[in-house]
Amino acid sequence: MPSQYVRQIVREIPSYPPSILLGEESVSAKLNSNENPLPPSRRVIECLAKALPTVNRYPSDPVSLRVKIASYVSLKPGNVLIGNGSDELIDVAVKAFIDPGEEVVISIPTFQMYEFFTKLANGKVKLVKMKRDFRWDIQGILNAISNKTKIVFFCSPNNPTGNTVSEDDVLKVIERDVVVVVDEAYFEFSGRSLSHLIRKFDNVVVFRTFSKVFGLAGLRIGYVLGDSELIDSMKRVMPPFPVNVLGLRAAEVAIEDTQYIGKVRGLVKTGKKYLYSELSKIREVRAYPSETNFILINIRKTGIDSTGMFEALLRQGVLVRDCSSFRGMGRNFIRVTVGAMNENELFIKALKNVLKRRNA
Repeated sequence: MPSQYVRQIVREIPSYPPSILLGEESVSAKLNSNENPLPPSRRVIECLAKALPTVNRYPSDPVSLRVKIASYVSLKPGNVLIGNGSDELIDVAVKAFIDPGEEVVISIPTFQMYEFFTKLANGKVKLVKMKRDFRWDIQGILNAISNKTKIVFFCSPNNPTGNTVSEDDVLKVIERDVVVVVDEAYFEFSGRSLSHLIRKFDNVVVFRTFSKVFGLAGLRIGYVLGDSELIDSMKRVMPPFPVNVLGLRAAEVAIEDTQYIGKVRGLVKTGKKYLYSELSKIREVRAYPSETNFILINIRKTGIDSTGMFEALLRQGVLVRDCSSFRGMGRNFIRVTVGAMNENELFIKALKNVLKRRNA
């Protein structure tokens, strides 16, 4: 059998949940992946058109983009590493810091790829369940740290819960002489960052992405911020040309397009206000506070589990995230991205229809 040639850990790791079960043409509101509902700005599109004739060449060292990112985050270019989306950079961090058998501490529920890449590297995962209402159990995290622990992951704002971790809590972990990774993929929506800690501590690493507010999810480009020596170590385990030419050129333009960024933030702010208002009128659901472009919803009182709700909404053309695949979540939660207003309205209409049929 072909599987005999595959590493045992690869056979054991579950696949990442598919983003969609049906054809795209059957979906009227795609609200499952926390994407920006707007296309890239006109400036980015024009930049991509100009860059197309150059794709026959490998990309050069993205010095210009690193300088722009450094200015954006008030650090130095040597503190910046660019990669093929923050997902790849999680893998890079694990490869750079974890030897087989060493430990990673992860609070759950959270983004699954921290656990995925750790296991793939033959690292040991130690899980700490969040407290009620998804607050971080910092004492539990501190208790989980041993002399074999190399990385503690924080996703802030957290996916799928939408809340941020406090700086005071993170500082307690930094003192334990481990690499503290803070995933700030949704920073541009929350406005809360711990990247300034990099100036004071050499064991802090921050992940960012161009996939959300900048609207470049399809181009797969992200970056890491950290101590220059840690950045150099991470760069050593990357392939020589990790990011494509189009992604690099688009990111250079996108990071300076403040008008577009403001437009996206405004759209999300308005959409969240509408969704919270409408969800508050539906007694069977509870929407959690969110500092991101998505909302976590408890549907326990509907009498429908998360998979059933996902399928019922999909039949009406609305795609949301079934959160049962998040370790520690159970089957009572869905996550909905804040989309364009017509998508938000379709979601509310579909949700009401599902509950109406349930209660009929």
